[in-house]
Amino acid sequence: MPSWKKYARIVLPHIGLILLSILYIFGGALAFYQLERPNEIQVRKMNLQKIDHYRKYMLNELWIMVNDNSTSDEEVERLTMVHLDRVTRLLFDAFDTHFITSSHLNEFANDDECTWTLTTALFFTTTLLTTIGYGNLVPVTVNGRMFCIAYALFGVPLILITVADIGKFLSENIVWLYTRLVCIPFSTYLNIRNHISHQKKKREFFKITFFKKLVLNLLFKKLSQTN
Repeated sequence: MPSWKKYARIVLPHIGLILLSILYIFGGALAFYQLERPNEIQVRKMNLQKIDHYRKYMLNELWIMVNDNSTSDEEVERLTMVHLDRVTRLLFDAFDTHFITSSHLNEFANDDECTWTLTTALFFTTTLLTTIGYGNLVPVTVNGRMFCIAYALFGVPLILITVADIGKFLSENIVWLYTRLVCIPFSTYLNIRNHISHQKKKREFFKITFFKKLVLNLLFKKLSQTN
C-alpha cells in the first residue's frame, strides 16, 4: 500500500468528523436565523408603533394640560411624572425583550438592523454546542426553543466526540513527534557514547595486555640469560 494511502486512512476519519461538526453548526445557525429573525422584525415593528403611539399621546396630554389654565402646577407635575414613568417602563421593556435599541428610535433608523443575523446565529450555535452559553442571545419563539432542545440533544454529544477525537489525535502525534525529535536522538547519542566508551576500554585493555606480554617476555629473556 502506498504511503499516502496509509496516511489518508489515518487522517480522513478525523477530517470527516470535523467537517460534519462544522456543517452541523452552520446548518443550525441557518435554521435559527430563519426561525427567529421574522419574529424579531415583527415584534420590533409592533413595539415601535406602540412607543410612537404613546409618545404622541403623551405630548398631546401634556400640551392640553399646559394650555388649560384651570390645571394647577402640582397636577401638571404629577401627571408629567406619571407619563415619564410609563415611558420609562415601556422603553425598558422594549430594550430588554423586544429587540429595540436606541438606534431604532431614531427617525432615520435602519429597519434591517437585527439582533439575529447569520453571524450572531453562528455565534449562538457555537456557544450552545460547546456548552458555554453566554445567554446574551436566546431563541424566544416556541418553534425556536423546541428546535434548540432537539438541536442541542444531538449536537452537544457530536461536538464532545469531535473534541475528544481531536485531543486524542493531537496527543498521539505529539507523543510521536516527541519520540522522533527527542527520544530517538537521545537514545542514539547514548548508544554512540556507550560505543565510544566501549572502544576506549577495549583499546586500554589491549594496551594493558600488550604491556603485560612485553614485560613477561622481557622477564623470561632475562631469566633465560641468567640460567
